[in-house]
Amino acid sequence: MQPRRYSIASSPHLFPKEAHLAVGVVDDVVNGKHYPGLASSFLAHQVPGESKAVLRANFKSSKGVFEMPPDAETPIIMISAGTGIAPFRGFLQERAYQHKHASGPVGECLVFFGCRREDQDRIYGDEFDEYVKEGVISGLHVAYSRQIPPSARKYVQHQVLANANEIWRMMVPLDKSKKPAVVYICGSGAMSRDVRTTFRSMAISFGAAKDEEEADKFIQKLIQSRQYNEDVW
Repeated sequence: MQPRRYSIASSPHLFPKEAHLAVGVVDDVVNGKHYPGLASSFLAHQVPGESKAVLRANFKSSKGVFEMPPDAETPIIMISAGTGIAPFRGFLQERAYQHKHASGPVGECLVFFGCRREDQDRIYGDEFDEYVKEGVISGLHVAYSRQIPPSARKYVQHQVLANANEIWRMMVPLDKSKKPAVVYICGSGAMSRDVRTTFRSMAISFGAAKDEEEADKFIQKLIQSRQYNEDVW
């Protein structure tokens, strides 16, 4: 069996001896027959404090690939769908820690999240709502693709576009003394492509590019400078 890879959904400052995971339980149905995921179903049936199962895990650092800015003052914009929210829970726990312990100002945090329905799979919803109240999250925007009644903004890229002015203000601040925001995107390849298309449109709308080709070059420069980061599958 091939190893499964998961993003850690917790901060070592808050949970130094634990590694939290957000796992989507696979339960495919073909011709009326269920095919549960081996790893996800196994994890879902473990009871904390009661399970005697021994798990082997290798930890791989994301340093230099998908990590928070070293300066707590740098704003961050997090965009995800489904279990792609996992690393951002860790990011927000770290930001909450910085709010309590940093010697200087702490940057804004914008969170964009997409899921099917608010009552079914809004992962970490209560925690994130609390971070909004505490001021850790400056803006929380959730898109529901199968909400009843239907939501006007079904997918996360729709929420990104609807808040383009705020995103651009953070990424390209008029006040040059302010640090530009760093963008993080985590989730499926299809979602990340849709989000990138939205950012290309934003680049044209705000005058950073005159056409699609220039907009793509603009995004590539952001990627090279690590202002635009993707962790996709």
